[in-house]
Amino acid sequence: MVFRTCDALVRDGSFAIGEGLAWRGFGTAPGRDGGLHSVFGPLQAIGCVPFVWLGDVWLGDDEARAARVPAGISYHVDGGLLHAARGSRPADPLPHARRFFASWLNVVAGAAGALAFLLLAGTVAGRAAPALGAALLVAVGSLAWPYAGTFFSEPLAAALAIGALALLARADPRLPGARGGGPIALAGAGLAAGLSTAAHLTSALFLPPFVLYAAAAAPPGRRWRRAAAFVAGAAPPLAALALHNLLRFGSLFETGRGVDPAAAAALGYGRFVAPWEGLAGLLVSSGKGLLFYAPAILLGVVAWPALRRRSPALAGSLAGAVLLRVLFVATRSDWHGGFALGPRLLVTLVPFLLLPVAAWLAERTERWRVAGAVLLAAAAQQLYFALAEPFVYLHLTNRPDGDWAWQVSPLLHLWEAPLAPFWLAGRGVPLALAWVAGALVLLPALALALRRLARGAARAEDRQAS
Repeated sequence: MVFRTCDALVRDGSFAIGEGLAWRGFGTAPGRDGGLHSVFGPLQAIGCVPFVWLGDVWLGDDEARAARVPAGISYHVDGGLLHAARGSRPADPLPHARRFFASWLNVVAGAAGALAFLLLAGTVAGRAAPALGAALLVAVGSLAWPYAGTFFSEPLAAALAIGALALLARADPRLPGARGGGPIALAGAGLAAGLSTAAHLTSALFLPPFVLYAAAAAPPGRRWRRAAAFVAGAAPPLAALALHNLLRFGSLFETGRGVDPAAAAALGYGRFVAPWEGLAGLLVSSGKGLLFYAPAILLGVVAWPALRRRSPALAGSLAGAVLLRVLFVATRSDWHGGFALGPRLLVTLVPFLLLPVAAWLAERTERWRVAGAVLLAAAAQQLYFALAEPFVYLHLTNRPDGDWAWQVSPLLHLWEAPLAPFWLAGRGVPLALAWVAGALVLLPALALALRRLARGAARAEDRQAS
């Protein structure tokens, strides 16, 4: 539905899409103009417009050229899911090739998120080596990697939220890498946080702890001024989002999910429930448990005191952001996030849970051995996730207890899924063989990089001591 909104913007200059999915009504709601509108955040659709333009320039209407594009199969076009499951090719390659170009948005967003995290970690650590070590853990040791191969809005929302915190941290005098960010940097942080909300509405949960951090990190007497600068930056994108809702559905706060309550219930849209099942599912279920799908966060939990020693305001802000999102998502009946790998609605939290690692590594060089072992193990796991195509597998093994059943858990059974990377898909290479080959390249390269970073950190510590 997000792609179809993007396509409508390219073709008609309108957010109203021409048609819905075969799953009638899902992801859409009738607007005031009589057309169908997506219920998802508009920024992802806007962001993919240049990629679709590029695809249209390259492809035109040439089906022969489209057939040469090594595109993945879009599941909701021309029986794409069945083609993907059977390993066959659709009769009309053009719509799949166009979606292939659009899918590069998240590759760019994922890389931007890793770069923004590097800048944030550099501010926290004050030195390059610990920041690079923590950034590697986010880039290839967390769900950021496999999600960059999807069209979910989490990578874009996460990149903007990380960028917002990176700008806020520049104004935190307790951090060794702070640059004394003024009102413009704080307003920029607010702008990034507001845009993150326009990408995925749950990013609004970052706004309260970020506002509090902007105030708490400021000198006495300037706290409300700093908080006001952040709010001023966040106001334009939030106002635009509210106006977007008003023009489509007649209410500033209506995203489309509440237009038809009966349809929302039938389509599985979330409602508030007791949090117990959601909490257990988000943390330890076989299909969605964060501790299983991003176990590197345990190192972040161990490292949390190091971040608190550097900046109690930052550590408190992140603790608030984590608790607020986890508790909010747990109280939703759709806590599982649908057909997705692991806890989709917590993906944007993972980089923040790993940020303490930068402060922890900056304190003692002997910690690099532990961090290196965690990174190599996490990268091996995320390589497995990134190579597999979970959506075919999840559709074919769909069952009511799927989030809890180890018999169909992606943790253990993604070996049965097709290969995901477009340059490998359909070539008949077993996923296990691709994983072994990838690990033989990736893990030694990471080990060498970590060794050099650890040596550089030790030399920097020696210079500082002398």
